[in-house]
Amino acid sequence: MISPDWEGFIRCLSRQGTPWRVYFIELYIDSEMKDAICNRFGLVESLNPNDPHYSLQREIVLQRFLGYDYVRCGVDDVGIQIERLAVRDTAGLQRGGGRQFVNEHRGPITSWAEFES
Repeated sequence: MISPDWEGFIRCLSRQGTPWRVYFIELYIDSEMKDAICNRFGLVESLNPNDPHYSLQREIVLQRFLGYDYVRCGVDDVGIQIERLAVRDTAGLQRGGGRQFVNEHRGPITSWAEFES
């Protein structure tokens, strides 16, 4: 069995030597998939949904269960407008409003006025 090795993962990203294995990461998991995995395997039964840190605890439990070498976290809603495109959802676990993707043809800052704001 392989145990998470975030330090080895950091060394790999920093190109410090040859890694002894391929590190297991995922940059994004749809919320529908997170819900399905947590429900199917009872991952959050011991967590308190009223805890202010519930969402972070859930991410840790989920990503540890999946065997990732790190826990993905980020800063969301920092006030930068990011243009998104919507398409019809064709996945098995569909979203009612469709799928949204970041418009990769236009960045969040394209002018000095946007930079200053």
